[in-house]
Amino acid sequence: MQVAKLTIKKQESYEPNAGQLVGAVVLEGPTGKQEIVLSAMAMSRIFGVIAEELIDRSRSNAKMVRNAVEEAIHEPLLLNASEISPDDLL
Repeated sequence: MQVAKLTIKKQESYEPNAGQLVGAVVLEGPTGKQEIVLSAMAMSRIFGVIAEELIDRSRSNAKMVRNAVEEAIHEPLLLNASEISPDDLL
């Protein structure tokens, strides 16, 4: 079986249990399709996984930005150095 759909949403004001989170996962396989309603604990664990992934991605993106900035640190100096004429060195 494979996950076909995962939903977690807040109930609308006109729906039963307004404002509460509800979740479901739809599994599909050769024998058919099955929908499972997620418990509060299951939704909490899913949000925990998302939070960890968010932290990991943020760290990775921050490292890439830092590397790009560090590579550019000396670029203005190199540009200035390329503009120096031999007469300026005397």
